[in-house]
Amino acid sequence: MSVTQIDIFPYTLDGTATQNTGRLHAMLMEPGSFTAFSIPAVAYVFLTPGFMKQERMKSLFILIAFILTLTTSMIVAVVIILFLKFYYYFKYLRIGLVVCFIVGGCWCINNRDILSSSEYFVNPQLRIIQEKITQTLSVVENAEPKDFEHLNASSYVILTNYWIAFNAPCRILGTGLGTHAQNYERMYKSNFAGYGLNKDDAYSMFARLYSEFGILGLCLYAFFLIRYYNKDNIISLCLIVFFISYLIKGGNYTLYGTAFFHIVYYFISPHKFNMFHENISK
Repeated sequence: MSVTQIDIFPYTLDGTATQNTGRLHAMLMEPGSFTAFSIPAVAYVFLTPGFMKQERMKSLFILIAFILTLTTSMIVAVVIILFLKFYYYFKYLRIGLVVCFIVGGCWCINNRDILSSSEYFVNPQLRIIQEKITQTLSVVENAEPKDFEHLNASSYVILTNYWIAFNAPCRILGTGLGTHAQNYERMYKSNFAGYGLNKDDAYSMFARLYSEFGILGLCLYAFFLIRYYNKDNIISLCLIVFFISYLIKGGNYTLYGTAFFHIVYYFISPHKFNMFHENISK
């Protein structure tokens, strides 16, 4: 497509026209959709001991496809995967690694003006990702959706939906399943061209859960992830990467394998596995 400008996947499986942005999306709607769906596979390539060495071609194809999406979600997922890789590999340096991760994040926030004014990347797609990250970090200085309208589309969408989630009524129990769009329309009105983008899924699972189910919903979700985590199953760890990435960016409950990944996570948990064996023995 880079050479001919012809998209060989102009439609999704259900006949919907795809977004031809020059980035890999396969048969899904957009590159971000393919990124989300591929996160567990990429995590498996990196986190499974010896897999990359034993399955070189398969690993290469998966990683190249993932990188060619050129999305912010891809960058976020890679950072999480590498953090977990080093965290489990360098057992004696875990505290130092966590400290470095926190210090690095704080430095990026404190120096967002320098980062936003610098052009580190020659590739325009990578410069767009840099712009999205640095402008999103400027949330400290902006407190109203009207201010977010001056940012790039991605930063505007995620910050607006977070603002809605944090300022919606009933923050303990939330406003109910599927009500984030109603919260959006009631609390924020504008003639801005991007108004209403991702108002149904909040663009972030964290924002949507907090908006619709409040603090209680977030606590229950965290309990689910902790309770059913299987430290002896690499698939469980790979799905954790997906869940963390999806909490940051991606709020649809069913698309991109979201429901399927949660079901798998539940059934491979040691708690569920032990219950299954107890029933068999009885």
